[in-house]
Amino acid sequence: MGESCRTSTIPAALHQSGRYGRVDRRKRLLSARPVKVQMECVKRHLQDPEM
Repeated sequence: MGESCRTSTIPAALHQSGRYGRVDRRKRLLSARPVKVQMECVKRHLQDPEM
């Protein structure tokens, strides 16, 4: 299929092209309190007319 290469060749090529094996941190899940506050706000503004 392809040429054989060392395992260090692939990371070196990625590094040279500006790609690094970093992964973004996951977004923290919402706790119960902020969800409750947000739902109260939504319920208050549910009957507001559209702009």
